[in-house]
Amino acid sequence: MPGHYLQRLKIRQLDLLVAINDHRSLRAAADIVGLSQPAVTKTLKLMEEDLGLTLFDRTNRGVSPTEYGVILVRHARSILAQLRQAGDELADLTGGIGGRVVLGTLLTASESIIPAAIISLRQQRPGVTVKIVTGTNDVLMPALIQGDIDLVVGRLPEFRYRSGIQQEALYDEDVVCVVRSGHPLLKKGQLSLSMVQSEEWILPPQQTTLRRQIDRAFLGSGLEPPFCSVESVALLANRALLKASDAIGIGPSNMYQEDIETGSLTALPLTLNISKSPVGVSIRSDHPLSPTARAFLEELKVASGVAMRAAESSEA
Repeated sequence: MPGHYLQRLKIRQLDLLVAINDHRSLRAAADIVGLSQPAVTKTLKLMEEDLGLTLFDRTNRGVSPTEYGVILVRHARSILAQLRQAGDELADLTGGIGGRVVLGTLLTASESIIPAAIISLRQQRPGVTVKIVTGTNDVLMPALIQGDIDLVVGRLPEFRYRSGIQQEALYDEDVVCVVRSGHPLLKKGQLSLSMVQSEEWILPPQQTTLRRQIDRAFLGSGLEPPFCSVESVALLANRALLKASDAIGIGPSNMYQEDIETGSLTALPLTLNISKSPVGVSIRSDHPLSPTARAFLEELKVASGVAMRAAESSEA
């Protein structure tokens, strides 16, 4: 029976299942877990024979999980995440200076509160490791639910993930449109949406909250959304493209604050009618945070308070 065999599965086998699923390749999985490809092939075959189930379909293009594989991989992720948390809690009891946090982040928060929170956390726990995974909500939230990520920080989605996820707002942020210094549009004074609709834009992906807000702003003014010449949340690439072209960029004001202050980019005099949106943290509601992740969350809250007070001072 599968249940009897599952009780004897080893951690290395669980790691292997997750690696095969994530990379869709036995060769890539072998590199990840430090085995040869023949050893991976043999291990998977023995697991399937013992279970009496096919976990992965093999094709010329790689492998893909069967319905049985999907179930087993999901539970393997959960077990591995709980073991990592157990190790973190044990390490906390024996000194509390280490631990590991896997942080998912959207474009919005990576330039402001996250660096400050990491610095403070490292002062408390010099041996801590923080892994940052950047993406959009449609990628980060499933990873959070699966236990691959401890918490996600960024602009909270308009349509909240209610099943298995708890969300808390940290602060509100506004957005700004930016262009390179000397951009022709800067000579035209106050701009309307119709005056910039035909320009080239660097926009966040369509599945993001901010992109939907941008589209609604133009549609609400009777205009088609602007043409997206580049769809990106890669901040370094966006900055370089903006400085070297006449494209318009848009993002959280704190993200471009330093560029505006140094004069490398300039805020456009343009009203988008996009209301401030909450930036917050998402965690799994059915799993307590590890001591290290909990300490990081507290530092995020402190950094958010500092950011809010700084924003209020600049507006005063």
